[in-house]
Amino acid sequence: MDNSSANPQITQNSLSEIEKLRSQLQSAQLPANLHDKALQQIERINLTLKYGGSLAQLDITAKYIDWITNLPWNTKTEDVLDINKAKEYMDKNHYGLAAVKMRVLEFLSVLALQKKQNPTGNFHAPNLFFVGLAGTGKTTFAKSIA
Repeated sequence: MDNSSANPQITQNSLSEIEKLRSQLQSAQLPANLHDKALQQIERINLTLKYGGSLAQLDITAKYIDWITNLPWNTKTEDVLDINKAKEYMDKNHYGLAAVKMRVLEFLSVLALQKKQNPTGNFHAPNLFFVGLAGTGKTTFAKSIA
């Protein structure tokens, strides 16, 4: 039995959504390997829907494509490595968390020293990862740092 004749509305809507995803992906400036992987996801969901897959899978892929195409892949900003300003900002916006704040200030200090020693070169410090239960402020703290 052909699934497209059983419910032509779902097939037509899903094909339209797949075309939107392809268009959105094509217009985005993504790293080449990510573009290829996202295109594979779209093709996989297209085949899945042709052979009776659920629209929930399409929704997951659409959210993923939307997320990666809206990230500022080619945008760079100048880092502000002012330790005193960072401490003042964190103290103003986040109560407690002394150990976390100290680690962030250490992180910024390493970046500031690297930049001072090599003002024209690339520099970086190790990544920071915030771990904890849901609702403990990891995301808002990271946004403050950013």
